Amino acid sequence: MALLGKCQKDSTKVKVFEPTWQLETVRRKKVDRESTIVVHLNVTVIESNTVMALCEIVCVCVTHQNVKLMAAALPGKVTYHDLMHQVACNEESKLCMLHRCPQCPGTDALTTYLESLFDECDLTADESLTFKQWVSTDHTTIQAITLSLHEFIELLVKKVDDLTAHHNIAKHQSKFMTDLKSQLSHNEMLLILDFAENYSFVVQDAAQGFHWNNSQATLHPFVGYFKNAENEVEHISMCVISNCLQHATVTVYKFQTTILAFLKEKFPSLNKVYYFSDGAASQYKNYKNFCNLAFHKADFGIEAEWHFFATSHGKNACDGVGGTVKREAAKASLQAATGGHILTPEDLFEWAKRHIMNVQFFFVDKSEVLTVEGKLNERFAQSQTIPGTRSHHCFIPTPDKKLSVYRVSGDESPFFANVILGGEDPEEEGDSAAPIEISDCQPGRYVACVYDDK
Repeated sequence: MALLGKCQKDSTKVKVFEPTWQLETVRRKKVDRESTIVVHLNVTVIESNTVMALCEIVCVCVTHQNVKLMAAALPGKVTYHDLMHQVACNEESKLCMLHRCPQCPGTDALTTYLESLFDECDLTADESLTFKQWVSTDHTTIQAITLSLHEFIELLVKKVDDLTAHHNIAKHQSKFMTDLKSQLSHNEMLLILDFAENYSFVVQDAAQGFHWNNSQATLHPFVGYFKNAENEVEHISMCVISNCLQHATVTVYKFQTTILAFLKEKFPSLNKVYYFSDGAASQYKNYKNFCNLAFHKADFGIEAEWHFFATSHGKNACDGVGGTVKREAAKASLQAATGGHILTPEDLFEWAKRHIMNVQFFFVDKSEVLTVEGKLNERFAQSQTIPGTRSHHCFIPTPDKKLSVYRVSGDESPFFANVILGGEDPEEEGDSAAPIEISDCQPGRYVACVYDDK
């Protein structure tokens, strides 16, 4: 069988082409949920001369995928859900997945379970097992790794223990965004943002030396969700095109300034924005962006919150906007034999405005980014890192320019952090020494005890 073409990650069908090219469709439920391997398709549709067009699933979560790859090396059909159930008693419980409740089996139970699987196959702890893993050095690749069964079990137990929290956060953040979208007020907007991969210019019948031309354009899509007069959720797609190739917080701020100016004109009653993005440390999830968030109301006259997807779970509508712009621009440029080539970011902007009607386009010159950089550097010089930035996913400014920091969005237990130098140290919510009952304490929470005023 030959692989034919590609389809989108979220495609729900696998297409089977017979030699007569009469199309038959196989629902994805016919495919093993834990694998996209051809042999797991329902055997009734596999024939000796069938050609199949399978989905190419890309940009998957490494944390999930590495556990799946290790589970594939286990005897029998064991999924990563089976492994998590050996550690946490309730996959839907935040307490069980993040901290473990008193009834959760824990990692010892998972170790015993894995040992029993290998015992049934008469394998001893000294024997070796080869499996695949995604690893990152100077680049990311998949490698075959060989470990003894004892080392394999130790590694898998650790990865599953880490996966439970990651899995819960990924599901929680996704659900929070879905719920938020449906619960927006008429003066609020959910704004998803993400840098697209830079667009590299292409030309039909290009001269040989053009291959070494590294000219690119930055694309930064925004997708805003809001309620219309009929209380229905609508969206507006926007894309900033720039000749500034620096994907940094300063660039994000200038793009925000451009987009918010447009939104305030289009939606005069807008008074709050909920940002949702991935956790890219150089762009969004850093002390510089949090400092800008603390000043958001002062800078733009609009309140704001910033929420983050779980690591490697940030695929969203922005990817569709960026992909459409690049695909259509490349097609148009390749079809232009003698004129109308798209060779600069300005060309791309002018072409996109004329030919892609459902997206609002804006151009930001790199000189504008440099201008705002000087102003922001003075602000950043008075800023400081927030402890635990990587493990928290919700940041909400307070009136005194602190930030309420939450492990997940919608949580009820924040700590308050000073992102501006000269303020007090981060403090936990509620600084009174009120007595509490032991029955109110939960695993994963902290209790501060005062004895002799110390």
